[in-house]
Amino acid sequence: KGRPNGRIIVWDDLLGEFVPVEGVKVVAHCGLKTAKGITDENGYFSVSKTFNRAVKYSIVWEDEYWDIRQGKTKQARYHNGNKTTASWNVTFNNYSSYRNYAHLHRTLRYHFYEDSKGAGRVSSNKKLKVSYIHGTSEDGYAAYFTPNAIGGIKTDIVVYGRTCTNFEWSSSTIISNLFHELGHATMFTGVSINDYREKDSTIKEPWACFYSWLHTYYFYEKYDAGDKIREKLKYNNSLVYYDVPSNLNKQYWTKGDDEYNPLVIDLFDNNNQRWWAINNVHLYNRTS
Repeated sequence: KGRPNGRIIVWDDLLGEFVPVEGVKVVAHCGLKTAKGITDENGYFSVSKTFNRAVKYSIVWEDEYWDIRQGKTKQARYHNGNKTTASWNVTFNNYSSYRNYAHLHRTLRYHFYEDSKGAGRVSSNKKLKVSYIHGTSEDGYAAYFTPNAIGGIKTDIVVYGRTCTNFEWSSSTIISNLFHELGHATMFTGVSINDYREKDSTIKEPWACFYSWLHTYYFYEKYDAGDKIREKLKYNNSLVYYDVPSNLNKQYWTKGDDEYNPLVIDLFDNNNQRWWAINNVHLYNRTS
């Protein structure tokens, strides 16, 4: 007789190492008997019952606040295959839907259980439904939020694993993209449906960019890696520091009417993009 146990870890590209996945629901079953366990902060789990025989293991990617789907409708799971009496130690390494389920789970767990830094979180009496598609979007989206879905049975957020040119998104980008859509969902559940619909995309998108910028940083700061997101460099050997604009730190200002801009970020931070390149047209920061 024994109590099934094991550990769940995943490779993080930005950190360059394996990290434990906390809060994962693991199910052990043999015949009609089943038992569940939840991974701790170090990724270890032990199920609630003992078994006399070998068991099969599976991961169900869900929580009381969210549900991760394989595609638009199917529950996301991971199975070990054959029965075993040994500990189940899962290492999500190579790029795959399974690895990205783990990163979506990490992001959602941070969103619902960690400090929101005053930016709020999704508030709904039903689970947030997040779909993962291990491919590209025909419309070129990395992810998108469907405003009218929350509270129903349809998918609220869809996240894609590849770019429109079939390039694999890194783990940190998958995480950042989901935070962006969680920003939209947070705004949506914080106001009335009509209020949300009346807001222009020039307000919605800068807010979502800020939400992703803020929480991707603090997500990685838990691993003492926040500076990898916002690498600060000296300008002209002076005492002025600035963030080199990148996909992660969201500091780009461009000419034109691009709605994906750091307007809300500039209301919050103390970075002056003008120090980055004198020949580029950037607004002074701090904007108020």
